[in-house]
Amino acid sequence: MPMIPPATIAVTPNPVAAARTTASQRRWGVFLVARLAGLLIASPAALVSAALPNIVIITADDLGWGDLGCYGHPSIRTPHLDRMAAEGVRFTDFYSAGEVCTPSRTALLTGRYAARSGMCHDRFRVLRAKSLGHLPEAEVTLAELLRERGYATACIGKWHLGSFANNPAGHPLRHGFDSFFGLPHSNDMDPTPQAPQGAPGRADQDPAWWNAPLWRNETLVEQPLEQSLLTQRTIDEAVGFIDAKAGSPFFLYVPLSFPHVPLFASEAFRGKSLRGQYGDVVEELDAGVGRILAALSNHQIAENTLVVFTSDNGPWLTMGSQGGSAGLLRDGKGSTWEGGMRVPGIAWWPGRIRPGRVHRGVATALDLFTTSARLAGGEVPADRAVDGVDLSPVLFHDGPEEPAGVARKAFFYYRGQRVFAVRSGRWKAHLLTQGAYGDPAAVAHDPPLLFDLAADPGERFNLAAEQPEVVALLVALAQEQVASFAPPPSQLVATTDDPAKPVPPTAGGGERRLPPKAPPLEELVAQLDAAQRAAWQRVPGRLERVLKRVAQTQFPDAAVRAEVEVFPKAVQYGIACGEWWEPSHLERATWALDEAERRLDEVAMGRTTWREGGFVPLAYRSSLDGSVQPFGIIVPEGLDRSQPVPVWIWLHGRGERDTDLHFLWQKSRKSGEFFPADAIVLLPFGRYCNGWKGPGVNDVFEALDALAAIYPIDRDRVVLAGFSMGGAGAWEIGARRSDRFCAVHGGAGFVDTERFMGIAPEDVPWWEARLWLLSDVPPVARNLLNLPVIAYSGEKDTQRAASEIMVASLAAEGKVIPHVIGAGMGHQYDDPSRQAIAAFLAPAVVAGRPRNPAVVHWAGTTLADGGMHWVEPVGLAEHCARARVDAERSEIGSGARILVGTENVTAVAIKDVPAGCKVLIDGETIDPAGSGGTLTLARAGLAATGAWGIVDPEKLAPRRKRPGLTGPIDEAFNAPFIVVPPSGPGINAQVDRFVQGEFEHLRRRWHDLFRGELPVVEAGAVTAQMLRDKHLVLFGDQRSNALVARVLPGLPLLWNSDTLSIGPGTPAEGRFPAAHHVPVLIHPNPLSPPTADGPGRYVVLNSGFTFREEDDKSNALQNPRLPDWAVIDLSVPPDGQAPGRVVAADFFDEAWEMKLPR
Repeated sequence: MPMIPPATIAVTPNPVAAARTTASQRRWGVFLVARLAGLLIASPAALVSAALPNIVIITADDLGWGDLGCYGHPSIRTPHLDRMAAEGVRFTDFYSAGEVCTPSRTALLTGRYAARSGMCHDRFRVLRAKSLGHLPEAEVTLAELLRERGYATACIGKWHLGSFANNPAGHPLRHGFDSFFGLPHSNDMDPTPQAPQGAPGRADQDPAWWNAPLWRNETLVEQPLEQSLLTQRTIDEAVGFIDAKAGSPFFLYVPLSFPHVPLFASEAFRGKSLRGQYGDVVEELDAGVGRILAALSNHQIAENTLVVFTSDNGPWLTMGSQGGSAGLLRDGKGSTWEGGMRVPGIAWWPGRIRPGRVHRGVATALDLFTTSARLAGGEVPADRAVDGVDLSPVLFHDGPEEPAGVARKAFFYYRGQRVFAVRSGRWKAHLLTQGAYGDPAAVAHDPPLLFDLAADPGERFNLAAEQPEVVALLVALAQEQVASFAPPPSQLVATTDDPAKPVPPTAGGGERRLPPKAPPLEELVAQLDAAQRAAWQRVPGRLERVLKRVAQTQFPDAAVRAEVEVFPKAVQYGIACGEWWEPSHLERATWALDEAERRLDEVAMGRTTWREGGFVPLAYRSSLDGSVQPFGIIVPEGLDRSQPVPVWIWLHGRGERDTDLHFLWQKSRKSGEFFPADAIVLLPFGRYCNGWKGPGVNDVFEALDALAAIYPIDRDRVVLAGFSMGGAGAWEIGARRSDRFCAVHGGAGFVDTERFMGIAPEDVPWWEARLWLLSDVPPVARNLLNLPVIAYSGEKDTQRAASEIMVASLAAEGKVIPHVIGAGMGHQYDDPSRQAIAAFLAPAVVAGRPRNPAVVHWAGTTLADGGMHWVEPVGLAEHCARARVDAERSEIGSGARILVGTENVTAVAIKDVPAGCKVLIDGETIDPAGSGGTLTLARAGLAATGAWGIVDPEKLAPRRKRPGLTGPIDEAFNAPFIVVPPSGPGINAQVDRFVQGEFEHLRRRWHDLFRGELPVVEAGAVTAQMLRDKHLVLFGDQRSNALVARVLPGLPLLWNSDTLSIGPGTPAEGRFPAAHHVPVLIHPNPLSPPTADGPGRYVVLNSGFTFREEDDKSNALQNPRLPDWAVIDLSVPPDGQAPGRVVAADFFDEAWEMKLPR
């Protein structure tokens, strides 16, 4: 089989790098030999230039591989570039090192992939006009390196490595250039208010649409510039620079602004090309290159000048006729298919490069850095990874046969900060693919797609199945590259509108599992008929109009607004996450926008008839994050609404593809398993696919409240039922909150993590096994003694064990429950089983839940679950451990008695105690002297074995684990919260990268999994009211986040630039080097502390909810993974399983103090 030849990148380090004394010493670790020019007396210019060749690099903007005559274009005339190729070497496999402008230019000028410097981002792609980020000062540019060698340096054209009007640190003069003339960014980034939608790609350009600035050095010389003269003026400046510097070595960098849209050509070229405006612009560009070559020849320095022409990325194909051509290559700008990054590459040096050569080996823009450094007699920096290689052996090869290429291990196709593909030799593997524009999510390939680019440069024939060994080698190369460095924070995020510190978009997480990857969008669109395709193409414009109309509509109340807004939100999320798995799914976007417009029309007429009956998708606004969340209802025909009606809550199964849009579409049609004639069926969304845990539980009760606001419902006649994942939810929610329902039915699903997943407690960290107690059902099954319960299993269902475990658990508690078996059924119901279940539940609905039962059983593992009827535990001896209260009202002798038995409970409130009633608790008699009401009992000192007595609840220690203040970390996300990111650099760069990455990870995970926008508030905007009402989730340290500095004195840790100490000054103290460790924790918020009147609020430090992407493979694993606090060792980067290496973790004790080490 074809093998990938082993190769390495050879970069010779300079042994005297430490001897630097120049101004750039802080930036790069090489020592450049002292210039000899000052030692030459009356040395002719020719001698100087012979020692140091001039270097000219010209880049076009968005020019495609197939746009030049010498690359096969049939109608665009490029005689000067064709001559340059004929007199030099043309590369067939030349690559930009970025799929769009900013990362590509970064790579060219630094010789390093942009992911190493933070000059890329998955979402923003490039720096914008309002950006604050820029090429980091620590990066060594080619201009800096050559200036150290005595070169005059100039950048003439489009910079796009820093919008220096916002941040002067991004100016070319700060990065090695002696002079600058041109634009700070792309020519379409300063539209005027008159610019219509889609203005950049329009053929009927109006100069009044654009306000692009033209700068000379640090002076704004013209705004708006006359774009039709831009190429001409750029070339004039370049020629003028050559005229002025011809007698000494120079580096001239000419990043042309065209053929990036909008397209403008001067009068001399306008309308002259057969290829329209695009051809006009390219032909003028070609003429400009000819002028530069002529200037070099006129000064007789052409034979001492290397000229390279290339493009920053492939053609912008979505611009239609205003975009270019990638020839036979696939896709274009923005993608990692060949058309996105393979570009023209021509090198010209008369007398040094043999004319007429065509080189078919890989060469890249990265290599220009290393090659130029060597030609100038210098070395690349030795204190960092340099990705470019020296092309000199190729450029100056003079043999009859073309060389195979330079030694190169591999070339990596980055999109943002992720490696999407890798090439070695003739082979290319795509680990991820994503269309240039319009495909909202990347598609992971396992195995990767494999193409033989020598035989199939158009990437049409996937050979992965035939060449598994090649795939394995390429995957290993990609994995090695990814593991070789952690991307720093992105420079592309912060803007003048939102100056948050840039963050790495993919740091901190693994590959997304939910929602699952979808087929390439273009494949689905291709399967639509003409009318359907046209409807899909109208979706973006319609979505924008609907959102605008929603914003302008006066709604009668928040509920009506939510019931309209949910539809465009669903389309937005569908686009953002790529939630199109079948062609028919694309049509649902049109359906959703139709429904939104229909409801808006009704609102305008003062009606809400969509609520009237049948299968109705509705929505509410969540208190957690302010997001709109969908739910459905089924209203039977003829239902009597004059009286409160019963409700059946049906919890759906896993449904990986049932995101907002598809859930809404389903709920507008018949869906569900049970359709009672005398009740409304409530179909919660559960915030998508999280096992009905955490925010998914909140969703059930918030949806029920939303239903109660528009329909008369009977809260005493609410049935909870579900199947599969919904069965797991019914068991867990029903058991932990059984006083909310009149009956519970569960089918299939999971109830016990260890048994369902086959994971032994000893196979996971001890705290993780303890945390299973917060979601497993058998430890709290005793609560189901309080109401009727029925189980179901298909006879052949692999999830039958869930019901069997519950039957056995309740039998151990003394209760026998019916277990209906569907004969011959797998993972589904049959009609006889439905009928049997409905018949069992009917009398429970008639009876309703008891208002004041004589006997109450409470079993729990946390006080977060709340109480049970008239019993509420308010203190435990230990959280995340089994606890129990059994209480019974009885008449003994002359008076009322309440008999109470407890386990692991240190305080309990008993409500509605009759006057004169005595309480017998754990064998101790309590005789309250009073008129009755709520009686709070507590063990002395809240100790596990203390004597029971009556207490004033206001006298109990406020800072203790209590309802609303229990931990662990994940608990903070089950109530309203805000997230405060860092606003500047912290005490440690490695910690900065971690906290920035984890913040972005939480933002992305909350969006994708819990279907809301993270409620982010800058530190300076946090109000006293927010602190009172919401949990506070902070990312950063005392230097990078002002709120961390405020809360840190009230937390059990000491954190400075040297040491991280958990529990300082206590016997439990643990110390860790602060350079590569970071704390994560939950604790009572010192800025909103608990009082006698309430539990206050949490503060969470440097963590989101703690289960990660790999846990999404099973809902049974979507449980808390960290306890109350942990210390993370940053030497292991975050991934889909953990935020790093957890070197210490534990729960706080019941007083929120450190425990002694285990």
